[in-house]
Amino acid sequence: MSLVKFLHHIQRSNLLNSIEDYKRAKSEAIDAIKELNLKAKDSLNANAPFLKTLSEFALQNYERVQQKQPVSVKLLWLASKAGDTFFFPVIDFGEEISSASSIFIEDDCSAINEDESTSAIEVPLGMDVRFEAVATTHWQENKDHLLNLFQDLLTNCSFVSSYLALTSVGFSTYSLISPHSTSKVYKVALTFNGSKRLVDVGDRLPRIVDSNRNLILKSFTDLHLYWPALIEKAYLQVMGHGYCFKGSNMANDTYMLSGWLPEVVKLSTNRSLSILAQLWQMRTRNQVTLGIGTESFSDEFSSSIGLTGEHDYVIEDFDGKCITLKNPWVTDDISTRLVKVDSLTHFKYLYINWKPRSDSEIFQEIFIYTLKEDHIVDQPQFTIECDKETWLLLEKHLPVDENHWMRINVYKSRNKVVSPFDNDEHSVFETNNRLQLIKLPPGIYTLVIWSNNPGRYSLASYGTPLYRSVHQFPHLQLIHGEWVNETCGGNWTVASYINNPHYDLNITKPTTIKLVLNANALVNFDIFFADKLKPGQRIRSYNKTKCLSVDKYSQDYQSKLLELERGLYKIVVSNFDGSPTKLKLLLNSSEAVSIDKIPSTMSLYSIHHTFYWNQKNRYKLFFKTSVYNTSIIVKVRHTDDENALYGRQTDYRPALRASIFNAATKEPVQINQEFRDDCLYGLFVEETLLEPGEYILLIERFEIGKGRCDVVLGSDQRMTLL
Repeated sequence: MSLVKFLHHIQRSNLLNSIEDYKRAKSEAIDAIKELNLKAKDSLNANAPFLKTLSEFALQNYERVQQKQPVSVKLLWLASKAGDTFFFPVIDFGEEISSASSIFIEDDCSAINEDESTSAIEVPLGMDVRFEAVATTHWQENKDHLLNLFQDLLTNCSFVSSYLALTSVGFSTYSLISPHSTSKVYKVALTFNGSKRLVDVGDRLPRIVDSNRNLILKSFTDLHLYWPALIEKAYLQVMGHGYCFKGSNMANDTYMLSGWLPEVVKLSTNRSLSILAQLWQMRTRNQVTLGIGTESFSDEFSSSIGLTGEHDYVIEDFDGKCITLKNPWVTDDISTRLVKVDSLTHFKYLYINWKPRSDSEIFQEIFIYTLKEDHIVDQPQFTIECDKETWLLLEKHLPVDENHWMRINVYKSRNKVVSPFDNDEHSVFETNNRLQLIKLPPGIYTLVIWSNNPGRYSLASYGTPLYRSVHQFPHLQLIHGEWVNETCGGNWTVASYINNPHYDLNITKPTTIKLVLNANALVNFDIFFADKLKPGQRIRSYNKTKCLSVDKYSQDYQSKLLELERGLYKIVVSNFDGSPTKLKLLLNSSEAVSIDKIPSTMSLYSIHHTFYWNQKNRYKLFFKTSVYNTSIIVKVRHTDDENALYGRQTDYRPALRASIFNAATKEPVQINQEFRDDCLYGLFVEETLLEPGEYILLIERFEIGKGRCDVVLGSDQRMTLL
């Protein structure tokens, strides 16, 4: 009895649930129940032992697919699609029945095979290849024959080595394929893309016309052992290039076949054989598989040392002084298959696959990685609290770009990491492999994941729960800003500092707040208590008594954790050199706060005027207003070097004062008697002019001298200079 249609409806219902099409998911779940009922009504199937198990699952599935599932569950199903093919997760129905069981394979052996023509799967160019149905009659798991498998023309040494290594430790590859009888279609269960998944393959295998060479792996002691080649075909289908194999490594392929945890150790030139001592003891207990990969070298050098360049070998034996390697590639002389070496000189990688503990529960998060700006808070982050040593596996789902790269920064933190400088970094893992094993001792950690390759990823933890990281405090705001030419004020020692972006921070309740500034520059921000300033008003001096913290500029990130009382605060963000670039300001607080950007101009209308002192100490600037009650604000800034764009804190600055007079009556509107000598950012004068008319701005310095003076006259109404 075949239950192909039943399984199809179950799979479709879960796939539709993953895109939140609950109506169609429900319909598919109902169709699955109907299909099962039809089978049950058949007297030949009435007593089938699996009907009860499948019926219970179908009813539970009906309820489940109508409900919203966790993101990772949805992505698990969405990750099934690869091109026009679906590789669905293996479903465990209970009672040792899974979707890989032979009852879910079509009874009708005349069913059309998906690779009826050679165009369905790639083969090497220039090679005359025919796909022919093979008489797969040798359905047995004879270890001796399996250990004699070899590669021929296909350069998949990593896969064949993995197959040999797993066979040596007693792993049953026979259990990966069903049915164990002649069929047009076979199901192969491989581990990839966050799950054990089903790959359907036809019974046709490639044969090279008029040649005794092979594109498939074969056993030289059983030439009719074809079922391993069907597993190989499924593997090649998943890898995406068919029999035009593009390469892999033994650790990855062993994981795909078995689910054993992969570890790739890069070997240094002076690495001792002692690295293998403890590993080989575990290998003798069938707890690990071991392989090794050579460096790249010429054919001539290869012949001289008896090793093939960029080739994976199985570690067949180790006596403490000498390694015996098994070559997956067999030439005419079978006696050369085993190679002995007494050093790791010509080897680049050690491949270890660890057998997972059968009692370890797997906790997994699947996520979509998108390329973003280099802000750590935008990267996927996961937190784990380990009460014992815990292993995790990060996987980039297939397909993978050739230039793939990823990095995992592990911080000692229980919260989302918003700045790399705020927490101790436990470790860093960087790789161009699509799989990375991470081993963590007891402790609390947050993992930050970076990559140059967008797509789906899985992070699995073996034995310890993990969860998506959360911020330290409940309230979060993220502000995107930018330093442009007009607002690149630079650091506080430059007169242009107050041109930098300003923000009003209003605190209504005492709060603990974490602030983080990020930009591609040396960055800093200052927070001033603004008891004397109004909302929307920019600072006019760097008052250290009002500044809540003074920090040095740091590369890319600056962060502060503060306890703030009720009140108004001013935040000024700056980069040291005053360079145009984008910025992000993050606020994470225990209480709700409000933040507003302050306009970069002093007022609605502004007039700019420049003059030179030329050994004088007074200057009159005439201007005219045409509206009653015109509010004005004046900024007067001296620059000693007449050619410099802005002055610096260390430059000479004369004491300044400024007053306003009615030009017609010569009556004072505002007189300032005292000279001010703390005018790095400028001398500011504010006034409301009650009457329209002409006025004089009198600017004075304490003594005669040279230098340039820049004046900005701002107002909420239009004014003109005379």
